[in-house]
Amino acid sequence: AEEMRFQVEELEVQFPYPRIYPEQYAYMVELKRSLDARGHSMLEMPTGTGKTITLLSLITSYQRAHPAMGKLLYCTRTIPEMEKVLEELKVLEAHRDELFGQDRKDKLFAVGLTSRRNLCVHERVSQQTERHLVDQHCRQLTASWVRERAAEAAAAEAAAAEAASPAATANALPLDSSFRWTASMLSGEANCAWSPPLSSSVGVVLTEFVQSDYARAVFNTRRVGGSDYGQIHGMFDSVRLVGTRLELKPRQACENVEGLFDRLAKYLRARIPQIKDVVEIIRDG
Repeated sequence: AEEMRFQVEELEVQFPYPRIYPEQYAYMVELKRSLDARGHSMLEMPTGTGKTITLLSLITSYQRAHPAMGKLLYCTRTIPEMEKVLEELKVLEAHRDELFGQDRKDKLFAVGLTSRRNLCVHERVSQQTERHLVDQHCRQLTASWVRERAAEAAAAEAAAAEAASPAATANALPLDSSFRWTASMLSGEANCAWSPPLSSSVGVVLTEFVQSDYARAVFNTRRVGGSDYGQIHGMFDSVRLVGTRLELKPRQACENVEGLFDRLAKYLRARIPQIKDVVEIIRDG
């Protein structure tokens, strides 16, 4: 195969077969001129005359000579046609390995892509026979909001498991006396003495919670950043303890987070067992 390196005008082309038809060479000439002109072209060859390897040999040789050219997008009507293109490309690359060595740095990377119906490996989705049903079920599993919800749930499970662990239970904290922290106190705007201080048991546990992986996932999803990130005031506008009932009013950015208060309740009760109720205070209006 050594002799199948030839010039198409000034371009060296590698061709993996011992013979090239005149029609193939003429096709390469016209294709190269189209690439030189950076324009469009419509070329036609009869069936069985080697269009695929002709096109691949010329264009990939052109890419080797012009590294900034970009990628080749090769579209086929059927999957068998696509598989044939990939097989021909393997033959061409094997020929180049013989010419230039296995350790050459310009090896081609090719990927065959088809529809979800043919590529999906999910057990339930892949059983669908209609294309629109495959697309519908795939979106239900992979949409951005579905992935965000799954990440929140996974982080919440980890936080709840950590809070319910024997180590956390052994470190249970005493219950504070009744109190109310306002939005201005939580944000640091109010210049007053805290009662109780933020180092109280509720303050400690809430700080642990808002700095957990689950809470960070909530902050990221709801785009809470800056000085609010990982802080009690970043998630809640007010906190009030009445006996064994803890009332929390979420910030507007953290409203309607599915499962937030269930996770928080589990965490608080694991660390402060005396707390019986954790209640979300709904914003007026």
